[in-house]
Parts: sequence; C-alpha cells; structure tokens
Amino acid sequence: MLTESTPRPLRLGVAGPVGSGKTTLVERLSRTLSTRYEVAVVTNDIYTHEDAEFLRRRGVLPAARVRGVETGGCPHSAIRDDASMNLEAVMALEEEFPDLHLILLESGGDNLAAAFSPELVDVWIYVIDVSAGDKIPRKGGPGNMRSDLLVINKIDLAPLVGASLEVMARDASTVRGDRPFVFCNLHAGDGLDDVVAWLEPQLRPDAPRRPRLWDGRLEFTGPVEYLSHGHLHSTQFERRLAQLLPDRYRQQPASPTPMPGAAALRYAGDGTVAWDAMWADFCDLALAGGPAHRDTLLEPVAPETVRANPDGYAAVVAELARGIELVTGLAVKRDAEPGWIGVLCTDEEMALWMLRAIIVENVSVRRSGAVLYMPAGPDFRLEAEIKNVITVVAKTHHYWSEHAAARTQAILRQGERAALA
Repeated sequence: MLTESTPRPLRLGVAGPVGSGKTTLVERLSRTLSTRYEVAVVTNDIYTHEDAEFLRRRGVLPAARVRGVETGGCPHSAIRDDASMNLEAVMALEEEFPDLHLILLESGGDNLAAAFSPELVDVWIYVIDVSAGDKIPRKGGPGNMRSDLLVINKIDLAPLVGASLEVMARDASTVRGDRPFVFCNLHAGDGLDDVVAWLEPQLRPDAPRRPRLWDGRLEFTGPVEYLSHGHLHSTQFERRLAQLLPDRYRQQPASPTPMPGAAALRYAGDGTVAWDAMWADFCDLALAGGPAHRDTLLEPVAPETVRANPDGYAAVVAELARGIELVTGLAVKRDAEPGWIGVLCTDEEMALWMLRAIIVENVSVRRSGAVLYMPAGPDFRLEAEIKNVITVVAKTHHYWSEHAAARTQAILRQGERAALA
C-alpha cells in the first residue's frame, strides 16, 4: 500500500508546440535511461492515444509502462488547470510498478501558453524547434521563460529556414536568465547527452520530491510553487470554483440581472483608500459569481523593472501591504524578492487553499511554506493592478475563512454523531 511517505519516482513533464519533437525526446530519454533506471511514460493526445501507440510500436518500454491519456480538449487544461486524468495515470503506474525511478509525462502539442501544474510534475522541459523561426524564444510564455530546461530542437534545419542559432541563444538567455537551455537535433541524437546530464542528478534518491497527492488533499510541499495561466476556459472556471468555494457561494442561483461592476474605490478622510470600508463590496461581488476577476493574467514584474524605479516600487508595495493588512489582518512580507510581496498565512493548509483560489482569478501567485507571494511592480496603478491584488487576496481569504469554519462545524457534528452512536 502506497502512503505519502513512500518514496516515489521523479515526474518529468515534456511540453511544446505540435511537431517540435516532444515524442522524439521522450523516446530517446526512455531508451537511454531505461538501461539503468526504471522508467514509465504517460502521453497526452486530444482525441487518440497516438503517441502512446507510437512508443509501444517502437518498443521503447514494455507496453504496460506506457499509458495514454485522451484529454478531449485544450491540451494545457489537462496538465495545468485540471490534471486529474494525468494524476490518475501516474498513480496507476506507481501502484503497478513501485520501483519506478522516473515517469515522463508528455503534453499534447500546444501553444506558448502551456505550463504544468506543480501538483503533476517535479520539473519540466519545454521543446521548441528552429523551423518555427528564430523569434520563438523572445515571444516568451511560461515554457520559454520558466521551464526547468528549454530544448531548442531541429538545429539542422536552421540554414534551410534562415534561422540564426546565435539570435535564439541570445534571446533564450534574455528571457530565461539563469535557467538552462540546450540546442539539439533529437532525430540524430545530437544534444541528448546534455539533456541527460541535466536530468540525472535529479534522479538521485536524495533529490527533492513532492509528497504523493492522489486524494484531493492539499498537502504537498517542496520548492516554491508558481502558478500562472494565460486564460481559463469557462467550464473549467466554473468547475474549479465549485470545488473551492464555500456552499453559500457556489449554490447561488444564476442572476437574471447583469453582473455588478467593479467595486468603486472609497477614500478615508486623510485621502488614502479605505480598503477595509470596501469589504462588503468585495463580498457582494463574490456572491454574484461571474467570470474570473481579471480578463487577462496579471504577470509578475521582471527584477530589472523593479530596479529601474525603486521609489515607485516602494510606494506600490507599501499600498499593497496596507490594503492586504486592512482587509485580512494577515501580516505582509514587504522585503520579498523584487517583483513579489509576501502574505503570511496562518499555516500551509491555508496558503495552499488560497493559492488554488487565487489562480482561478487570473492573478499569478507563488508559495513557499505558509507564505503566498503576489505580484508587485512599480507601474502598478491604484485603480487597476493594486486593487486587483488586494481584491483577490481579500476574496480568497474570505472564502478560506468560511471554508475552514464550515469544515470545523462538520467535524464537530461528526463527533457528536459518533458520541451518540
């Protein structure tokens, strides 16, 4: 029987656009590593199990170690927004093959918005190919910027499409900072050794792993988690809110009247925003339901942007801290790394619960222990980004408070029933 403390395999995600070389990378890694490690694979396709069947036909691994997931929709939804299908496949492999060292999870072909849920993988690779043009790295997106390794594949095609590897290297360095990238021709095996050299240290038994998560509990730890997604599909948004919100919020009947507009700013006598006086407005909007708080994702700000305007940044952080403290009573960590402000939750359970609710609102969020990190930037405006951050923290903190209270009452009722039995 597996438990949370049972050692588990490293879960490596592989994402990238259609035809970039994801399946080839998975095949090459499986062949190379299976001679000295126990390996399994989960592939994702929208309507078929094509990639899984391809790997089985190639004899890369025993057929039982290759599982296919048919997502039936937007590929990144199954690895980011609702990873349950992939988690079930992973759990099945872990149960059947308890000695696994590595599970490779290949996403369906997707666009630059693809990213893996931190619940699903420990580390992930993003694969792009030269034939799409040398502009791809500088287009950004989670994969280009924040994947643990960027693989720039099909370098042999550069002369044929007029792409400059020097430009791609320059732009990859710019958008990734210290995060590594490698050039490959995976069809010929060129550059594969570099990928293996990056991966193998993470296969050591003492390398960090997230505890198992298979029953919906929010009890995983590990490196700082960063959640962001360029958009949410309406059905996913409704489903995720239904899972997260307290009963009196998710059971509200659909209103025949239009959604109320954003809560207007209120000001105190000294001219500052009275965030605490707006609390009832936040609650009214939450009860009304509707779409995510923002139409587009509020992204973190680059450290160099912060350093370019320290006075403006300090003023924004001060206002964010004041507002968050007023509406939640939680302490704030103002001296977080540039581009982020920390919110000190009472414990990790609260931080994990709020983290999931905040990302539904289209605001980037990170977690380390019981601290949530929200984006902050010198150009944040009072009636826009500053208000957005304070509002989502206020709403999700309120959701959490009601959720925790309801759960406590349920436990008490269960105890009373047990005592009477």
